[in-house]
Amino acid sequence: MMNLLLADNATINTTRHSGVSKDSRESQTSASSSLNSSVQSSFSKRGRGSSSRRLSMIRLSQKESAKNVNVEALTANKLRFSSLGVVGRDKETDVLKECLERLVMAGEDATATTTETGEDDVRASARELVFISGVSGTGKTTLAQTLASQTKRHKGLYLTGKFDFYLRDEPYSGFVAACRELCGEILMLRNDTNTEAKYQEIRDEIMSELGDEISLLTSIFPVLDEILDVDYASAPAVDCSDDAYGKEGINYAFRKFLRVVSTHFKPLVIVLDDLQWGDAASFELLETLITDRENPQIMVIGCYRSNEVDDAHFLSKTIRDLHEKKENDGFRITDIYVGNLDVPSVDQIIIELLSVDSDDSSLDLAEICHKRTLGNAFHLMAFLSMLEEEGMLGFNLGLFQWIWKIARIEEETAVAPNVVDLMKDKMKKQTGEVFNLLQLASCLGSSFDENLLFVAWEGLGKTRHLGSWKSSSDDDEDETVRTRDGLKQLLGQAIDEAFLEAHGESHYRWVHDNVQEAAMSLDAEEKMQEFQMSIGEILLRELSKTELRAVIFVVANLLNAKEVSDPDKKAKIVELNFDAAEKAKELSAFESAAKYVGKGIGLLPADRWTSQKELSLKMYSICAEAHYSLGNVAEMQKYCDEVLRQDNIPILDKMRVYHCMLITMGNGGRAPEALKLSLDILSQLKCKLPRNSASQMVTAFYWLSKTKLPSKDEIAELPLMTDPTHKACMQLMINVSTYAHYCNDFVTMILIVTCTVRWTMKYGIDLNSPAAFAILGFLKIVTGDFITGNAFSERALILLNRLESKAVESRLTYLVHFMVAPWAKPLQSTLTYLLQGYKVGMETDAGAEPGGNPFLHTPILVRTTHFPMYRQGILNLMHGSENPLILSGDAIESEDAFIDKVQHEHYPRNYLHVLIFKSIMCSFYGNHELGAKLALERGDAYLKKNGSVLVMSDFFHQGVSLFAMSRKTKKRKYIKRANKMHATIKSWAKKGNPNVNHCIMFLGAEKAALNGKHKEAMLLYSRAISTASRTGFQQDAALGSERFGEFLLYDLDDKERAISQLKDAIRLYSNWGALYKADTLREKHSSLW
Repeated sequence: MMNLLLADNATINTTRHSGVSKDSRESQTSASSSLNSSVQSSFSKRGRGSSSRRLSMIRLSQKESAKNVNVEALTANKLRFSSLGVVGRDKETDVLKECLERLVMAGEDATATTTETGEDDVRASARELVFISGVSGTGKTTLAQTLASQTKRHKGLYLTGKFDFYLRDEPYSGFVAACRELCGEILMLRNDTNTEAKYQEIRDEIMSELGDEISLLTSIFPVLDEILDVDYASAPAVDCSDDAYGKEGINYAFRKFLRVVSTHFKPLVIVLDDLQWGDAASFELLETLITDRENPQIMVIGCYRSNEVDDAHFLSKTIRDLHEKKENDGFRITDIYVGNLDVPSVDQIIIELLSVDSDDSSLDLAEICHKRTLGNAFHLMAFLSMLEEEGMLGFNLGLFQWIWKIARIEEETAVAPNVVDLMKDKMKKQTGEVFNLLQLASCLGSSFDENLLFVAWEGLGKTRHLGSWKSSSDDDEDETVRTRDGLKQLLGQAIDEAFLEAHGESHYRWVHDNVQEAAMSLDAEEKMQEFQMSIGEILLRELSKTELRAVIFVVANLLNAKEVSDPDKKAKIVELNFDAAEKAKELSAFESAAKYVGKGIGLLPADRWTSQKELSLKMYSICAEAHYSLGNVAEMQKYCDEVLRQDNIPILDKMRVYHCMLITMGNGGRAPEALKLSLDILSQLKCKLPRNSASQMVTAFYWLSKTKLPSKDEIAELPLMTDPTHKACMQLMINVSTYAHYCNDFVTMILIVTCTVRWTMKYGIDLNSPAAFAILGFLKIVTGDFITGNAFSERALILLNRLESKAVESRLTYLVHFMVAPWAKPLQSTLTYLLQGYKVGMETDAGAEPGGNPFLHTPILVRTTHFPMYRQGILNLMHGSENPLILSGDAIESEDAFIDKVQHEHYPRNYLHVLIFKSIMCSFYGNHELGAKLALERGDAYLKKNGSVLVMSDFFHQGVSLFAMSRKTKKRKYIKRANKMHATIKSWAKKGNPNVNHCIMFLGAEKAALNGKHKEAMLLYSRAISTASRTGFQQDAALGSERFGEFLLYDLDDKERAISQLKDAIRLYSNWGALYKADTLREKHSSLW
């Protein structure tokens, strides 16, 4: 090629070169005449960084160059893509840098505030999320990489992870790759004596912060074992039998892990590439990280192909959801679109790449390159490399400059191949062994470990000529490269040719998706499928169980590539898909679990329920659970029905699918059906309960009265329940208590709960025993026995200590400390436990799994239905709205739509929460006419349906509005109902409730004012305000001060003391955080100030 160029100067466009390179020998030898390893530049997909240094040349005459220049040592005669900066992306680069600087400055501000005040002041808006979109090859990843050096200057960490088209069913793959980089950085600290102490500090903090959750993370990120220097891989797998580790648990554990990391590396920048191939679990983890207010120094950059993501794509939904949450959750989102380069940008690339002056000749070349590649950056680099290889672009040593022939380029590239075809042509020109290596590596994913590659490489060496597997011209050479050193040599050649790049120690990745795609398409699809299956069989045969589990998704995908007919092979693939599905389910990657187990089910024999009954049962059960978790009710039911049709399967073995059906019924407003089915199953399990209403009532109240409170010693001596039938019945009975509660079947609820407690005392402790004791305590509260009810809840906590189950802890905390304890203990004493329960619930995703107890799903109902309502109420108190009694604003878009939704949830108790909210808001904002009307309409319906602490607040605020209207109208209907509310609350105090004393005084003051007993009213108002303040009910103290002030102003005309009380009310409302309420009260009485 060089000779051709030297011989044909007369017809070639030439431009003077500006000299020779001063770069080191290392950079000289790393350069390649083709699209080489430096394609990791600003236009590569997987660059390690681009050098911004321009060629520094000295001028030589043609004679001097011919005499003095060592051709082999030259770099001037090679396409040095690594010399390129980022061209044509100034605006996008500035936007990215601005995001990072904003993140850094927010962190510095928070640090300065902490230093000055001694308290943490995390800036909620510090977190940055950037989405970079564009078609393949436009340079999205390289644009993101412009932040690498800037991040390093700030002593932060820049991490990259990539999702893979061929491993789309592998959960968290992008995060796994980023975590591998992170662990590599931490290990470097360990290997340096100057930073070893910092490594130890990070390690200790991770182990301290995560505790038992480390095993959960290492099941997803095995590389964590290395930095923790503990072999968790050989330890028993995380026990998910009590569903303590769900999706939220994984997300919460990873969130805590990154919190530790970000305290040592600030800022922390994570780039997730090819999000269009990400899995649902990864998107949810992304959302978890960016919404973490306790990790402000984090920036996530997501790159995706815009032409492969339509509005229906899960990524589009995720982006829309994140945009909706950014204001409330305090993070910023920046969207950047990267298009193709224009002609001037292509011209600038050619000028920099070839070190030529800008003139018409370079512009001519730029125009034809732009025409052939449409300005796609990666395609442009491949096209220029092809021009050099084909002799249409070359370096003339005589002229010491790059030369090209426009006419020839125009003619011979009239039909320009796409970038994948260019890469395929280049691969086909490689030696047989490099070609074979590329084909093999393409099957292992976008990145791969050298050890895994060697196992497959060595195994394939024993089976020659598979598919397009090339034979080496030298058999001895073929045997040589089967060694580890030989493989390393071939990997080095692949790196030199810009197909692969090293990514950490013994780990490699493709420089671009298109390169991997080219390698995957080197042979016909059918032959490639056979090739993939051969690799899968080798890995399945050669890897140990531990090694196989680490790459089980890769191996499963390989073996699923082609349909098989051999029964023995089918059996192995079925087992492998089941194992992959189980691992995916453990990781809460339910979509992947459904796909793997679905594939396995498709390979089962026709007589599966006789020849492989046990495996078939497991697979159908896990498939039903996966589809339940995905919300695919119809698919779930299909697999459940298949299991239930099998007469040769005992009912006990069908419990997994029954639980899926029951939870679906319960959550879908079909509680009566769920109740009936549960009782039918209990009957089949020989748990006989009275079925006619008369017998049920007699038995229920007899058991309620005769079920004695066991002593703490009796609880301590109970064995653990072991009989599987008893355990299944315990689970069902707890479920029945829920459905009975939904159906307002109080008798069945008492019957079932007392039976569950009696079974615990008779057969031993089960995971559902603590809940049974707590629910019995709740029933005792509803029937008016507060002391015994609280005692049963305390026994529930003792049972919990025996079980040591985090999932049970979270649910039980809600039952004990929200539903029961406040009736017998100061409310303030329960808050710490509730916060701890919430924390544990976030770690374990308690209540979200199939087979769990729906009665204990109430916290989830609260955060999905009730939470927006109360949050909107709080926002109205804090910031106000046109009508603060209306549920519309940031948390709820439309009150009418929200109420319609609640009323269609089939559970009347949910709508009661809306009415409770209205009563409370009417009381605070003085709309007592509406508040009293609601009180008369509703009565004590909520007390009859729910004994939670909300009943206290509900009755108190109803009483305030009723007494206010009694004083205003003197109507008997208000007076009668108000007195009943007052009497009911006083009865609670007599039974041991310590949280209503200020309510009794408050309503007593209102009653005294109604009856004209002014001195008594004044005394009771003062005592109520003092007691409320002392016991932590600041909002009630504020309301009391407001009502007292207006009583003094309007009833006694005592302006001076009224002003004092109203100012106290404004102060108390402000301290509580109800700033808008404070402002409205100040404005209402502005004439007094």
